[in-house]
Amino acid sequence: DGVVMSGIPAIATLSTLGVTLEHKAEGLPSRFTANWSLSTTNGTIEGSASGEARFRGNLWHLNGISSVTGGSWTGLTGQGGFIATLEVNSSGLRDDSIEWNVDATGLSK
Repeated sequence: DGVVMSGIPAIATLSTLGVTLEHKAEGLPSRFTANWSLSTTNGTIEGSASGEARFRGNLWHLNGISSVTGGSWTGLTGQGGFIATLEVNSSGLRDDSIEWNVDATGLSK
């Protein structure tokens, strides 16, 4: 996948995402927090996210705000959006999967 930062393109070579879900009582919105990083051909980008989590069927839908906190590529910071879909399959984590996207604007040092 491709990454563009301050108009400069790069190829993502590795991504990591750690998510903590806070499941509320039935009928109340659940919350999530996350830390993420991208390794690219130009360096790393790191950040965090938080927001609302909704469970439907076997899917957690995460929507929230993301902050770019730094990294070796440009050292820029900024805020934007975060979305993810976590597919929960059988018990345990071996067959679960997640797709996620992050964006940011107003990048500054």
